[in-house]
Amino acid sequence: MQVKIKHAKLGQVIDLLFNLSLKGKQSRHRTKFIQKLSERYKEVEEQRIELAKEFAKKMKMTSP
Repeated sequence: MQVKIKHAKLGQVIDLLFNLSLKGKQSRHRTKFIQKLSERYKEVEEQRIELAKEFAKKMKMTSP
């Protein structure tokens, strides 16, 4: 199964899933899915920070 979630919505999706009331097998699957989403969220945030740093460097170089 493939799930597509926009990067900007990852945090909201994780919160939504975390607050669902599930039991047994469904809860275990949700936990695994949240872990995978959290890993991806961390990667996206690291990339966002790196891009912001690169942009700041370029802005510093071009400022008078």
